[in-house]
Amino acid sequence: MILTYLVQMRAIFASLLGDKDWWDTLSEEEKRKIELGKLDLEKGHVAPYETIKAKLNKRL
Repeated sequence: MILTYLVQMRAIFASLLGDKDWWDTLSEEEKRKIELGKLDLEKGHVAPYETIKAKLNKRL
């Protein structure tokens, strides 16, 4: 899921550099992952920010 957020952020920054809508800058695979992330959110498959932050801090 973290990858999905990073992909979204990358697309948003890319859109700031041009006239394209950020969604149009994504590959089909990236769009699919974002849609899967949205489904996870709707199903309640989420983790609190602090949990994700702690996991990332352990990896760094």
